[in-house]
Amino acid sequence: FHFDRLTAETEFIPHWQDSIELLYFTEGQAEITSDTQRAQCAPGDVAWINSGHIHSVRALTELCGYYCLIVDRNFFDRQEIPVADLSLSLQISDTGMQDFFDGVIREMLDKKTCYKAAVRAYLTGMAVHMCRNYQILPDAVTPAQSRRILMVKDAIRYIQKNFMKDMTVDDVSAAA
Repeated sequence: FHFDRLTAETEFIPHWQDSIELLYFTEGQAEITSDTQRAQCAPGDVAWINSGHIHSVRALTELCGYYCLIVDRNFFDRQEIPVADLSLSLQISDTGMQDFFDGVIREMLDKKTCYKAAVRAYLTGMAVHMCRNYQILPDAVTPAQSRRILMVKDAIRYIQKNFMKDMTVDDVSAAA
């Protein structure tokens, strides 16, 4: 859990993780890319980035601020909430999600007795809200798009694995 600020000049490297990433925008505007989806987010919006999606954030205004929360997908599995099996909307603009996220922020900043249990309760509520209200049909990803996404992931894996070694663009291309 942390707060990020991006400027229009900030470079945000596309990446992915096996966890769910939640972004709650508090200032400015940003464009979120998640695999083949794009959305423009403003203050009050929540971006739900599905597990395994290559994603990035780009500030559309001089300054953009958001809270970032990365949740292990196993947490939701233990709660019997199948978020990993569903395709959920990238951008959410509703007061219910804002209330859940405001609760997480309050608990994480105040750290009162049992705050971790309270955060888990807010996350569970958020996930149930998403599953009930924001399921979407899976992207109609073409085979060519799917291959490109896999190639990008292979290239990123190669770079991560060989980061401390000399490498060329040809090495990265060969790995992809």
